[in-house]
Amino acid sequence: MHTIKISITVNGTDAPAKETILNKSSNTAFLEAPDTQSILSTLITTVTAVKKEQKVYEFNYTIIHLDANQNIINTIDCYDFFDEVIKHDGLASQIIAYTKATDHGEYDSRIWLDDETPAGTCAILALVTKDIKWIPEYITFLRTCDLDHEVDQSGDISTIIEQYGWCEATLSLAISRLFSCHGQHGTEDIEQLLDNGLSNFVQENNQLFAQKLKEEIQYTSKALSVANQSKKSYIDAIFKDDIALFLDYLQDKTITSITNDLTNIWETINNN
Repeated sequence: MHTIKISITVNGTDAPAKETILNKSSNTAFLEAPDTQSILSTLITTVTAVKKEQKVYEFNYTIIHLDANQNIINTIDCYDFFDEVIKHDGLASQIIAYTKATDHGEYDSRIWLDDETPAGTCAILALVTKDIKWIPEYITFLRTCDLDHEVDQSGDISTIIEQYGWCEATLSLAISRLFSCHGQHGTEDIEQLLDNGLSNFVQENNQLFAQKLKEEIQYTSKALSVANQSKKSYIDAIFKDDIALFLDYLQDKTITSITNDLTNIWETINNN
């Protein structure tokens, strides 16, 4: 009977590995859907249990496929595992569960896979690459990353937008880069995206831009300390600091609509 050995390390490679042995669903040379499902369950269960025991800043793993004589058939690292997972349908909910299990670590942000990769990156990118419908989950994922110490996020965002082109979903992703996912390079990314077609898309879809902007600002409004600003200061700051790059592409009626949305958001928060 073939087996799968999962070797998990927590908080650095010098830490003792946690090993789990699973029976493989068959003696094929590749991971089948039940195998990837079992591995995912093990990873989720392990990281959840470890977080209850200690603060976790790093969580990575290696998956080894062994034959009946314990000879190694294949070794899959944590970067390539989700390339295998995504080959099988019906595992999206478990992939999302994994990204959520790794979303909060010792430093009040996402656990790291290593010094360069937030845990869950390979998982969520595998989903988004397969289907555009997962872009909202990707935005949720980005919001849990330490974007004050960015690594590959700019490149990942550009790749996603290049794959799907400009549409409602990618516009939401771009607007999130202004606010909840701004990080170190948000402004630079927006400038580049405007040069790569975003400006034309916004000009042709002013109403959609206003709608998506409203959704993003509703999410971020409390973090923006709306209650600590006058209405005018709040609205002026967003036009001056956040969407200034877009003003040349917005109609007067769209600017009025956005101003009304911001007024309603400010009043709702300050009246509660």
